[in-house]
Amino acid sequence: MIGNNIWKLQVIRGLQGLSVSIPVIVLIFHASGLSMQDVFTIQAWFAIVVIMCEIPSGYFADMYGRKSAIVVGTLFVCLGFCAYAFASGFWMFLLAETVLGIGHSFLSGADSAMLYDTLMQLGISTEYRRRESSNHSLRIFSEGVASVFGGILAAASLFVPLYVDAIIAAISLGIAFSLVEPEAVLSGAKISQPRNVRKMIKTVQNPVILWISAYSAIVQCSTLTMFWLMQPYLTAMHVPVFLYGIIFAVLLLIGSISVWCLEPIAKSLGMRAVFFALVLFPSVSYISLGAIHEIWSGIFLVLFYVVRGFERPAILDVMNRNIGSEMRAAVLSMNGLMTKMIFVILGPIVGLVHDTGSLHAAFLFSGCVFTISGMSILNILNRKDIIPER
Repeated sequence: MIGNNIWKLQVIRGLQGLSVSIPVIVLIFHASGLSMQDVFTIQAWFAIVVIMCEIPSGYFADMYGRKSAIVVGTLFVCLGFCAYAFASGFWMFLLAETVLGIGHSFLSGADSAMLYDTLMQLGISTEYRRRESSNHSLRIFSEGVASVFGGILAAASLFVPLYVDAIIAAISLGIAFSLVEPEAVLSGAKISQPRNVRKMIKTVQNPVILWISAYSAIVQCSTLTMFWLMQPYLTAMHVPVFLYGIIFAVLLLIGSISVWCLEPIAKSLGMRAVFFALVLFPSVSYISLGAIHEIWSGIFLVLFYVVRGFERPAILDVMNRNIGSEMRAAVLSMNGLMTKMIFVILGPIVGLVHDTGSLHAAFLFSGCVFTISGMSILNILNRKDIIPER
């Protein structure tokens, strides 16, 4: 039944977050002899792979079905974690990231597009923001649970979390095979390919989509960059490895709770206040972490996870209101593409600042970049009246 897609997509999203290697992945890189610049370079390559595959994978999802895209994506993620489990050295990690990048590009946009079209077929598309919030909250909660176990497993053996991640990805693949394609996608697939391409280009050129995508990319890149700096920060603060997972779990729990605060905040303060917070919180956090060299400054990390909870449901809700079903996956994929494009340029520079300067210099540099770019685009969104009242 088509209605089963709702809980199955929720489970798949939860399993995507159940990555036990996340809280110690930088430690795994360091144990294999990689510098922070190497780490950011590998992640920049991951972003390049996603950029190359993002639009084709979104187009694949629109032409051949969301289910097909999700199955292909989960398969490559599973293979990527298997490659990671046996990797050692820069080039083998780069290969593993290539496979993971292909997988993530197929998943990017396809799951959200399938959820929206499933709800539309059931006549309850107005529930999308709530459902997306629920899925997003579950993923963040899953990341928290995984972080606890990841820290414990890594304290015993650093590479065991990668084997567990491969098993979890295989379970997700099995669930993906049981999804049912929404009717909107099946009928949309009958449109000729040239016409689909022209319509996609026209949709992407929509100023609302362009500016919202640019804003989303800046916000996502700010939290992504902090993720890769957080483990060096914990190391610099002499935090024991077994506590990494617990710290991540607490932060993720805060992020999961913040998702459920989005709806009442949006109704009481308005969406403009939410969009302002998406830039303000990372800016304050980066600058504070860069200026304060004490362990208590870690409290500012909380703001990043509040942003993680708000960003996806808030921005995707605005985007989905301006996209047709036949183009939904491709356009949502473009949203992820812009994030990767920014990170490809910025990531290695942040790594270089870290290696040649200091961790605090990397924080301050990142804070300046995201404050200036985020506030500039937010000003455009407000002037063009793109952000809805509620």
